[in-house]
Order: sequence, then C-alpha cells, then structure tokens
Amino acid sequence: MIGVAAPDYVRFGVPSTFRMFRALTGYPSLERLLALRIPTLVVVGDRDPLLPPPERVRRVAAMTDNHVLLVKIEGAAHAINFSHPGELAHVIRSFMADRAIVDDPDSPGRAAVTEIHRGTRHPRPSADL
Repeated sequence: MIGVAAPDYVRFGVPSTFRMFRALTGYPSLERLLALRIPTLVVVGDRDPLLPPPERVRRVAAMTDNHVLLVKIEGAAHAINFSHPGELAHVIRSFMADRAIVDDPDSPGRAAVTEIHRGTRHPRPSADL
C-alpha cells in the first residue's frame, strides 16, 4: 500500500494529508451506521488499524434491526481492495444477489470471509447458493 499511497500523499502535501487523516479518523462511522435505512454492506478487515475491531462493529450493528450486513475478511487490513480484491469482489457479488456470504473457494490464500451480522430487515439469502 505504501507504493500506492505515498506518492499521492506527497502530491497532496503533508499538511493536507494530516488534515485528511484527522477527518478520516474522527468521522463517526459507527454512529452513522445506526442511522442508515437502506441495505448496507459493511466489509472490515480483522487487521485494519484505522477502524474499530470487527467485534466492536458487530456489537454496534446488532444495536439496530436495519439493513446492515457485516462481513469480515480475515487477514485484511485497511486497503482491502488492494490486498484482497478477489474476496472483496466475491462479497459484493454475493450481497448484490442476496446470497449468503461465505468464503470464496476460487480465491486462494489464507483469507476467510465470514458473515458476522445480518440485520433482521435485510433479505434472507437466496436458497440457490
């Protein structure tokens, strides 16, 4: 991720980068999650240093019966789209098709995808897995 992010941060400027990082880490993501009323997919990595741990996100998501579907990708850090693109694409495809989200056997590696919360108002997965 350093090779991708560092040149952008240098072009963006050090002061701007620090302001952006402060805004990013101060954004009330979990509180906003509780207010959503639309089907929402939340994908977290169990090694993400910028977000609360998946268990904390699960506890917050469980405080609402809205349309939150929470998925954890083991071994993933913050930039899941770079480190685990196959797993992330599989999760999004499954979500869009209202299928249960399980580990993708076609994505090699040690990552495991786990559906850890499904709001009561979120459609149950289709039977055609």
